[in-house]
Amino acid sequence: MNSIRSALLRIAFIGVLSLVWHTQALADCSLTSTGFTPVNDLWPGSYQNYAGGLYPQGANNAPPEHLAAGIDRATNQIRPLNAFGDYDPVNGQIVMISVGMSNTTQEFSRFVPMASADPTKNPQLVIVDGAQSGKDASAWADPTAGTWTTVNFRLSSAGVTPAQVQVAWVKEAEKQPTLPFPLEAQGLQTNLEAIARNLKTNYPNIKIAYYSSRTRAYTQVKGSQSPEPYAYESAFSVRWMIENQINGTGNLNFDSNRGPVVAPWLAWGPYLWADGTNPRSDGFVWLCSDLQSDFTHPSASGETKVAQVLLAFFKTHATAAPWFLRPPAQQMSCSVSADPTSGSPGVAVTFSATATSPGRNVTQYAWTFDDGDFSLAQNPSKIFPVPGLYNVRLTVSDNAGNTITTTIPISVQTAPPTPTPTPAPTPTPTPTAAPTPTLTPTPTPTPTTAPAVTIAKTADAVSVSAGSQIGF
Repeated sequence: MNSIRSALLRIAFIGVLSLVWHTQALADCSLTSTGFTPVNDLWPGSYQNYAGGLYPQGANNAPPEHLAAGIDRATNQIRPLNAFGDYDPVNGQIVMISVGMSNTTQEFSRFVPMASADPTKNPQLVIVDGAQSGKDASAWADPTAGTWTTVNFRLSSAGVTPAQVQVAWVKEAEKQPTLPFPLEAQGLQTNLEAIARNLKTNYPNIKIAYYSSRTRAYTQVKGSQSPEPYAYESAFSVRWMIENQINGTGNLNFDSNRGPVVAPWLAWGPYLWADGTNPRSDGFVWLCSDLQSDFTHPSASGETKVAQVLLAFFKTHATAAPWFLRPPAQQMSCSVSADPTSGSPGVAVTFSATATSPGRNVTQYAWTFDDGDFSLAQNPSKIFPVPGLYNVRLTVSDNAGNTITTTIPISVQTAPPTPTPTPAPTPTPTPTAAPTPTLTPTPTPTPTTAPAVTIAKTADAVSVSAGSQIGF
């Protein structure tokens, strides 16, 4: 009996060692590449037969009509409100919240002080972190769940009310996913759509909700918190949800002209996934050092990366800058260029900018490339792998909070196919009839006196010389 027990213990011990080794092999800093292409760089490829792109038909920017609706809300509908939700241009507030799990609250908690310290932030904008550790998408799918109660408590602590909430940033995932693609992604999509409706239920004055998918994980252990490929695949959940709203399906209507409003206007926030050490088209990478020891949650450097990208997004995006930035107190000037401004997919563009502000110091250059990517470099480079017209926006700030925003269109088009020349058929020669000869009558010779011929006869021959005459 003891020998059997010992054998079983040895087998169990070996199994544990094997599991530990397997886990370490799939969850460590050596997982620098998954082989996946960022969804906004995926064209003309696909992922398990699903096209890339952040928006319908493989595009990385919103359809013009949908974008125009978002700009209208940002420019004309998001306004300072009092505690009861009434317009108050003097003492009113615009409130933005975050919704999500632990990664979201870590990143947004880093963003809040960064944005609050930025002199360009609208002084009537109040930013509240509503995301909560351990609360995955399913924990927010019920509009009466305790997660929403916690958000409201945090709003109260910040001195604002649910009636003043007008913008949300949502970043969610499912805890310990196991289903194959696309089933797990479709389940997440369902919960993301429920969150959108719950935002409208709990915050009746909300106008816009931006969604982002997960950052890169350095683990592939199925059943762990949010491993690859599920972190990568969460982008499809966001894309399908937004696509439903654009197409008028999924019970996500935001337009009162089309029926009861049940959700805010939905769009992508910044796209955060990069394949480890492999730079995506804007040069962004996600290193193992950007994660904690669980290879899922961001480290301090990872939190800072996401916070900086969020700041660039809100300062530059056409649907965010109107309410995020304070009105400038003085004029700035900016010279900006791009080389080239057009090309075929994969074109590499170098941007350059120089700005001045009289009596002030220029402190920041923030770019959006209109495809989910961003940069805080003064003179960034960017590859555009997907066809489209990209309105690249630059917002320059000075130390007094003044800003200037400019736009450079970049056109990326596929070249028309080069026609293959068709050889001209060789013509069959038409037989040409031989011309009928014209007979010229032979003139009657005029008799002349023949020259004399000299003939010498020998045994073998007769020789004739001119001047001789022969008679017959």
